[in-house]
Amino acid sequence: MSETLKNILIVVGVLASVLALLTYLFGQIGPFKILIRRRASWGTVKKGILKICTWIQGGEFDPDAIIGIGRSGGIVASLVAGNLRLIPPRYIFGIIDRIFEWKEKGAIEIKLYDHLGCDLKGKKILLIDSELYTGRTMKEITEYLYQKLEVGDIKTVVLFKHAPSIFDPDLNIYNLKFPIEMPWEWTDAYKYTVKWARGKLFPKA
Repeated sequence: MSETLKNILIVVGVLASVLALLTYLFGQIGPFKILIRRRASWGTVKKGILKICTWIQGGEFDPDAIIGIGRSGGIVASLVAGNLRLIPPRYIFGIIDRIFEWKEKGAIEIKLYDHLGCDLKGKKILLIDSELYTGRTMKEITEYLYQKLEVGDIKTVVLFKHAPSIFDPDLNIYNLKFPIEMPWEWTDAYKYTVKWARGKLFPKA
């Protein structure tokens, strides 16, 4: 083995050790791990959920309803509700789903599907999503809740916020500049749908 090759292997080994150490020190959301894999782990999600729970417990906002945005937001919302024991009949849990339709010249139309099935007038809402990209969905759902359902107050929470966004949530746990996969995206069908949408929002990612 040549001296040059030995030196290269030594450098690679040192870099790998440093990377492993930094990932361990920063936890599951270590910047290098996320940057390389572009996928959040269940450990990352768990830490985020616990931070959301701590934030809710430490504040003065006691929600009447926990609403997830879409299926992914519904997963996060259900984990928050479960770990805080926000259960019926005192608390309401539901999902507002949406689909995107891309029009000419890149215009996006968001169609909402209300699966709540209950009266939320005057209620305090905790609105949760897993990721915030452009912020349009959360903005439109917030307006829908205020204007159509006449809710009393809304607090917004997201696990991952991507820059730039036109909407600033009350709480976001992680800030990123590129899209990532969620740990529950298992099948090709799920991945295809999500990547298609992300490709529209992040054409150069």
